[in-house]
Amino acid sequence: MSRSLAFRLGCLTLLMECCLSAGCHPGYNLNLSLDAAYGKSLGDEKVFVHVIPVNTRDRDQLANMPIDSYWQSTGTTKQKISREQNTKIFDLSADKPTATLSRDDPIWSVWKDLGDSELMILSSRPVPETSSSGEMDPRRRFIPASAAAWASHDVRIVVTAGGLRVQTRQIISPH
Repeated sequence: MSRSLAFRLGCLTLLMECCLSAGCHPGYNLNLSLDAAYGKSLGDEKVFVHVIPVNTRDRDQLANMPIDSYWQSTGTTKQKISREQNTKIFDLSADKPTATLSRDDPIWSVWKDLGDSELMILSSRPVPETSSSGEMDPRRRFIPASAAAWASHDVRIVVTAGGLRVQTRQIISPH
């Protein structure tokens, strides 16, 4: 192997190691969408989706938070979380069935700097017959915040009649 090729390979290896440890790009495109059939069944009703950064200290509390009380308009937990500037809020409807949190959004760097390793995705729909804790409630999903955890830089989550569905393959487990 020539010195030039060995040097280039060494530089490429160093660059890849830096990207994996520090993250060349801290985020990914988080593509939220409303299943078309489910969206039609809702008529003019909106589905609210909150993307909430999660650190290891707060995960258990957020996993056990009753979602029904969160979505009540007078819920103090919702007011505290949704008013935090680090929570991203989206609304979907039959007329506006998609929304994207771009990988270029500066919030990704903020989340990374704060040590937020996961995102809790909450949707206001569908309302299940009984509320459950953790990811047993179809309106709550925890996903890795790191772009390195995914097989693609486009992570797709769909709101369906059965709940939130993560449609992108995860390659690294968050736990």
